[in-house]
Amino acid sequence: MSHASFYAQAPRHLVAVDCIIFGFEDGKLKLLIIQRKVDPFAGAWSLVGGFVQEGENTDQAAIRVLRQTTGIRDIFMDQLRSYGDVGRDTGARVISLGYYALIRIGEHDRLLAQQHGAHWLSLHQIPELIFDHSTMLRDALERLRDKAKFHPWALSCCPKSFPCPN
Repeated sequence: MSHASFYAQAPRHLVAVDCIIFGFEDGKLKLLIIQRKVDPFAGAWSLVGGFVQEGENTDQAAIRVLRQTTGIRDIFMDQLRSYGDVGRDTGARVISLGYYALIRIGEHDRLLAQQHGAHWLSLHQIPELIFDHSTMLRDALERLRDKAKFHPWALSCCPKSFPCPN
């Protein structure tokens, strides 16, 4: 089998990034979410996400998607894991890489998010999220808990316990 036919016969999938952005403000841990603008599930609540474009790696895609969707820039996001269940997205076969971050929500970040239609909600206020985004949220919370145990820097901006969403 030739090199070209080997790749030509391979299935095609979309690759996405989803950003699980936690913010700490006034002693509360919050999550940045948006209302989806496209079908399927237009109007439903979602993490900040989008597709990886030609010519960019997944880290660059996560930074771009967050900036374009919320206006927030210059934060460090860590890759959480991949999400590839066959039926995870009802629109197409999509494999997503989850990225997470914990930031202090400043007036600047709150205003930028509001201008772009994103919302900072306390974890106990999180509505039902689309696709497998609730699983991504739980995984990211677990990762934050683990980091808080072993990395003193995490304790400086986190509440003493991380509440779990409903």
